[in-house]
Amino acid sequence: MLTPTADTQHTHANAAQRKHTPVQDLAKKDVFLKLLVAELQFQDPLNPRDPTQMSSQLAQFTSLEQQLKTNRLLEQFLQKQGGLGAGGLAAEASLLGKHALVRTDALFFDGTNPVRFSVHAPKAVQVRVFLQDANGNAVRSFTLAVPPSGEVKIAWDGTTDAGGSATAGRYKIVVQAEDAAGKSVNAEVRLRGLIEAVLPNDKGAMQLRVAGVDVPEHAVYEITL
Repeated sequence: MLTPTADTQHTHANAAQRKHTPVQDLAKKDVFLKLLVAELQFQDPLNPRDPTQMSSQLAQFTSLEQQLKTNRLLEQFLQKQGGLGAGGLAAEASLLGKHALVRTDALFFDGTNPVRFSVHAPKAVQVRVFLQDANGNAVRSFTLAVPPSGEVKIAWDGTTDAGGSATAGRYKIVVQAEDAAGKSVNAEVRLRGLIEAVLPNDKGAMQLRVAGVDVPEHAVYEITL
């Protein structure tokens, strides 16, 4: 039977300097497994261990494994509580119902209400904006001059280039911006909308759902009532 022992010959000073006790070392799965294998390997073949003792040791190992898994899951859960602020999900839940200005490359059209967004391109004189469906097909395009403010405001009511009505869903926004010399310059799409949900992405990082579009926390410019 594997039982932790204490070395009574060590002084109190030496004991204080040690970072791990034998009990703590046995809490490590690899150490526990190595000791168990060593006990099996070097047992007396003429006087083998009691099978009930072996079953008890295996039960201890299984219990230890479950505890380690539980600790890992707890750590992952706590990590997911981070984001947008030190308060975690409790603080982020207070954002629901407020409005946010975010950077995005997509919009959500509900099939009825117009979607308003803007293109921020202070170095451009002209922008071309393409709205693409899930298959990458351009359903609507705009060619617009950039005002001195560098902010081009667009409202899309769902009308397609062919004159029809777009179906409800998510659309990708592709922007091409050019300066006075015809060279490509940077541009970004900004969307202001209602914060509808706070949720983790596939990597556990927190994100906001704004006007039907999921955006990471670093894409949030401002939050207002």
